[in-house]
Amino acid sequence: MKKFLETKELFILTSLFLFLPFAYLPSQQIELSLRDLCERSNNIILARVISTQSFFNDKEKRILTNIKVEVTENFKGELKPSSNLVFTVLGGTVNGTSTFVLDAPTFNVNEESILFLSSVNLPNNQKNHVVVGLSQGKFNVSIDPITKVKKVSREQIEIPLKLDKDSSPLPLTSRESIALNEFVKDIDQYLK
Repeated sequence: MKKFLETKELFILTSLFLFLPFAYLPSQQIELSLRDLCERSNNIILARVISTQSFFNDKEKRILTNIKVEVTENFKGELKPSSNLVFTVLGGTVNGTSTFVLDAPTFNVNEESILFLSSVNLPNNQKNHVVVGLSQGKFNVSIDPITKVKKVSREQIEIPLKLDKDSSPLPLTSRESIALNEFVKDIDQYLK
C-alpha cells in the first residue's frame, strides 16, 4: 500500500511539473521597450472609447469584443483626429458568460488611452488593428485630481517601461504615472 501511495504521489507531482508551465505560457511575453512599441506599430494614437460590443465568433467557441474609439490625436500612421476606428480584442462577456485573456488590454467606455496599434490582414481580405504587445501597448490617460494635468499610466503592468533595451526605466507602471506631454515627447524621439 505504501508503494502504491508513493507511485500515486510521484504521478501527481510529475503531472504538475509537466502541465504547470503551460498554465503560464500566455503571460510569458517579451518585455517591449518604448522603442519596440514605436517600431512595431503602424498607428500610435490618443483615443477615447466610444463603445464596446462583445460577441461569440462564428463557431461560438470564442468571445471577442469590438472596441470603437474616436481618435483625438495621431502620433504615427494614417488615422485622422475625429475619425472612428473599430478593432477587435479577445475576451469579453456575452449573456453572462465571460472570457478573460491574460495580459490582454481591457477597455471601458469614455476611457482615454494612448494605443500602439498594428494592422493585420484577416482571411476575408479585411484589416483589423491589434494592440501591440497586448496590454503593453495600451497606456491609460487620466487627469490628476490635484494638478489637473493629464497623466499616463500602464495597464495591469507593474514593470516600469524602458525607453529602449539598455536605458533606465521610466517611472511608469499601473501605480506610477508621468505627464502626458512628457510621454508624447518620449514617443516623438523614436518617430524621427
